[in-house]
Amino acid sequence: LDVADRRSEQSWLGNLGHVYRSLHELHRAIEYYEQASVIAREIDYKMDEEAWESNIGAIWVRLQEFEKAIEPFQRSLELAREMGNEYNQGGWLLNLGFVYEKLGNISKAIESTQQALDIFKRIESPYSENAQKQLEKLHQVQ
Repeated sequence: LDVADRRSEQSWLGNLGHVYRSLHELHRAIEYYEQASVIAREIDYKMDEEAWESNIGAIWVRLQEFEKAIEPFQRSLELAREMGNEYNQGGWLLNLGFVYEKLGNISKAIESTQQALDIFKRIESPYSENAQKQLEKLHQVQ
């Protein structure tokens, strides 16, 4: 298949992931998101790969499988950095901070959340307030 066909294929697979997610068949949704992500990576379509990986991470969080959420969120962060998307970088760092907190790794949670806050302040995002509150909460827990 050519790149256009592969791009359509990964889009269809990702959309099937959305369907299964809406039906609460979360493990099945992950399977489709993973297939879509692999194809997006093969054709170097970073924007969609980031989306599929973030969906995988979000489902693992929903299933309270926090350890499994780390890799897809880290991959999303890496892709956002490669594309220069600071807004998304802040979001993935905040998500990673949440996951690390749930796993009891407060120092990594603080580190990720601080990085998110720094980015959100730099780009003047309204999410800087959320990151600040989360950081204060983490310092109280520590």
